[in-house]
Amino acid sequence: PAVTVDWLLPAYGVLTCLTLRAAWSPCAEDDDDEPPTTTTTSAARGGGRFSFVHVAFVGLAACYAFLSQPLGIVDIGAASPFASIKVHSGSNHWLMPTGLLFQDHRSSLLEGTVARVEACNSTWLNALHPGSVTSLLPPSTRDTLVRLGHVGLEFSPTTRRVFGEAARLAMPEEPFVRYTLPQTQLRRDLQDLRERGEPFSLTYSRLPGVRGDERWRASAEGDLVVRLDEDGQGGRRCEILHSSKSSKGSKKQQRRRPCDDTIDEDPALLESTLPAFLERLTLFFPYPIIDDAPDLVCLD
Repeated sequence: PAVTVDWLLPAYGVLTCLTLRAAWSPCAEDDDDEPPTTTTTSAARGGGRFSFVHVAFVGLAACYAFLSQPLGIVDIGAASPFASIKVHSGSNHWLMPTGLLFQDHRSSLLEGTVARVEACNSTWLNALHPGSVTSLLPPSTRDTLVRLGHVGLEFSPTTRRVFGEAARLAMPEEPFVRYTLPQTQLRRDLQDLRERGEPFSLTYSRLPGVRGDERWRASAEGDLVVRLDEDGQGGRRCEILHSSKSSKGSKKQQRRRPCDDTIDEDPALLESTLPAFLERLTLFFPYPIIDDAPDLVCLD
């Protein structure tokens, strides 16, 4: 039978070998036959200073590579492996914890509130999240995946985020899929959407707690269910469809009502809760919700 070779795989292997060779190469040494001079002595001293900088940068790279996911600072980045490891909404790593900084209160360094986007009609936001590329898979590839027990779905939010709007517009339009992401990330996405002046309607649920399994992400009843309708010119309608808090914070309140910031804690997602440096560092995957999927589906 014919064999199809993905040449990117061996090319990536060659690049890996070259990188390892460069990292393992010994530093160039001065010629022993050359008599010491003032110039070489100054260079040696300069090398000491550079070695400190070298160690500092290696340490910084090590922290980024080995601590960003356990702490939950970065989800979309070079440190993320191709393994669909969850950073927020719980952890699916067999050995290491992830998302340790996510806590269930607004005063924490990383507010761990999980938002589940139930519906959205924004062209811009739907092209960005959750990033399905299933229609780009050849039918034979998808059939093989399903035959082997895979759900046959693929998501690539990194591609849609990094390559920009031109790349997103070139991708085929996919049906809307519900997803979860940290509320801080949804707030930032809505800020970008508002700056674009695009009208939209979006419904999201605040899930109880900060961690859970796939069933929790898909079907947990939200403490708060909010619908936002905005006209792109500053006009906004915010409505509570369901809330587990009454005005006194005791009984459930099922009836629909307008949003109330004194009760609902910024339901329109207007106020950032992240420190300024984390606003620039953090970036999180939207985790798609697929019925009957035992774990997080393939995404990168």
